[in-house]
Amino acid sequence: MRLLFALALTLSSTVHAEDQARYVHDHARLTVTVEGHALRVELAAPAINVFSFEHAPRDAAERAGMAHDLAALRIAGSWLQPSADAGCALQSTHADSPLRQLEAGSRTGGDGADHAYVLAGWAYHCGAPERLRELGVDFHDALPGLTSISVEYLAPLARGVREFDSPAGIVPLQP
Repeated sequence: MRLLFALALTLSSTVHAEDQARYVHDHARLTVTVEGHALRVELAAPAINVFSFEHAPRDAAERAGMAHDLAALRIAGSWLQPSADAGCALQSTHADSPLRQLEAGSRTGGDGADHAYVLAGWAYHCGAPERLRELGVDFHDALPGLTSISVEYLAPLARGVREFDSPAGIVPLQP
């Protein structure tokens, strides 16, 4: 099982590196892994679709808006729905962007690109992982500017990539 998690981390790193090379506004990447009782979901979304800008916050209002948007992303209840009978409980979350560390007026994190990501993650403990058949994903309200999502998923009985032409879809976790 540790091999499964290591593979998922490798895939996630590869996806992030590929995204930096072919960054697309309005398109997010989601990585979903299941290992034992753990369900992990990682999101990489363009900052423009979360904050409505891709630069360091220029003033207190932009800093407050960024903090609010990151806090809202950490609340997974309405846009991530594991199979109800799997008994999954949210254990931890994170959401951040390199834009938070930049000086006012800067546009990038030093990589020379005029874009930045927001990275967020959610970790669940599932009481009955054998019943975890799918994960419903719906970012309509959280990230209204998204038009598509690429989902890479890795579970004991299913793995693959799905492309959704909307910010919502169902990720299969069993055949």
